[in-house]
Amino acid sequence: MSARKILRIALILIVLYLLWTRAAYLSHGVLIACIAVSVILVAALVFQVITSLRKPRKLRDDVPKHPLGLDS
Repeated sequence: MSARKILRIALILIVLYLLWTRAAYLSHGVLIACIAVSVILVAALVFQVITSLRKPRKLRDDVPKHPLGLDS
């Protein structure tokens, strides 16, 4: 897993923590907005984790097997 993906996951977790530690003192309208933002952040977190666990695809060869129709 690259350092950039680990940093993204850590930043999402920090933002979620800061959001919910301050959400207890906010009004109901702002609390609903916090829930909506949290759902988006959790979806981004799940996406980051799933893409980091997936195996990288193999690169295709740039050279075709039969270039320019010379397949005889």
